[in-house]
Amino acid sequence: MTVIAEDVRPDDAHAELLALRPEIVASALKMARDEAEALQLTDLTFSKAFAAPPREGPDRILDTRLWLFGLLRSEFHSVERQRQARRERGFTVASRQTIVTDKTS
Repeated sequence: MTVIAEDVRPDDAHAELLALRPEIVASALKMARDEAEALQLTDLTFSKAFAAPPREGPDRILDTRLWLFGLLRSEFHSVERQRQARRERGFTVASRQTIVTDKTS
């Protein structure tokens, strides 16, 4: 069970997160296969991580690592869902325009 820490200073929690940044960037590169997109995913992941309260427990470092990689995976899938929705909307609009053009011809 993860408990919100009362004795963990925010600076310590941020330092723990930043220590994992190289691993997060490497994983983001594998997921995105594009350096710019990987850096964007990393930034999104860390912005959510810094907004969350620090955690405490016997395996805090392991929990933090797993949590951070989970955030990265979640951000990756969220970005992909948004991209797919834009593609589908674009396809729908393009197909409607084709139908309208065919009817007026």
